[in-house]
Amino acid sequence: MATTETFIGQPVLRKEDPELITGQASYIDNWTMPGMLWMALARPPYVHAKIDGVDTSEAASMPGVVGVYTAGDLELGALPFVWPITEDIKVPVHYALASDKVRFNGDAVAVVVAETREQAIDAAEAVAVTATELPAVVDIEEAAKDEVIVHDDLGTNTVVHWSHGGAGDQSVFDSAPVIVQERFAQPRLIPNAIEPRGCLAYGVPAMDEWTLVSATQIPHIAKVTLSGVTGIPEQKLRVIAPDVGGGFGSKLNVYAEEALALGLARKLGRPVKWIEGRRENYVATTHGRGVIHDCTIAGNEDGKILGMKFV
Repeated sequence: MATTETFIGQPVLRKEDPELITGQASYIDNWTMPGMLWMALARPPYVHAKIDGVDTSEAASMPGVVGVYTAGDLELGALPFVWPITEDIKVPVHYALASDKVRFNGDAVAVVVAETREQAIDAAEAVAVTATELPAVVDIEEAAKDEVIVHDDLGTNTVVHWSHGGAGDQSVFDSAPVIVQERFAQPRLIPNAIEPRGCLAYGVPAMDEWTLVSATQIPHIAKVTLSGVTGIPEQKLRVIAPDVGGGFGSKLNVYAEEALALGLARKLGRPVKWIEGRRENYVATTHGRGVIHDCTIAGNEDGKILGMKFV
């Protein structure tokens, strides 16, 4: 029997290395199936815009294209917000395809399904979108002024006020001999895993049983939430996370592409696969950070910290 003494101060052999160093690992792009279709998304070059029209006729007539779909063509519910911070957080309604507004640079307005990946990508680029551009909001403090609202239904860009921890009451800051104030700004970052996101959906249409293979860090959460989005009963949906080539938190979300792949596989009765491109990753995968901290520290002449505040 292993005891605590067996491991403390001793190296522990890794279990996952052999298949990785011998090239036997299985990533999502290694998966293929007979009759498999490829999916690509049309993402118009807008940061914030009102959608006036989406013309899919040219894309639909291109070689190998099986179908081109906009928001009204697919029976998919709103995407879940997986990690709420507080109970009173404001969560905007978010669908896999935008129908009224483009709200960020990676928002998709149409999805193309074709026989090959190249055909799908080419056709997605042929989707014509007419839109009225709206002012962009790219600065945290400017966004908080609510002069330009991104989600009209919320009426504000501030979705949560979160106070966390802190030490010392206000009297400490009023009387402390030393007060240090500093602003720390962490810029936005793009989680840049070696393996971009990707997924493959397939199933047994006669039994309405479906499987999603996804480069995800949260297969169990994806199973529950995607059941609600697609209408597939949870006991009829399986989610497989194969070897994942990095995530850094970016694969901790349930994404539009996963819901679309499942919805389209169910609609067409054929496997549907999507692999994210590197440039696509920069605009369609969630970003991190983007935080400003105003820090106040109260102390004495000996360097002892008496209180801290973060806003």
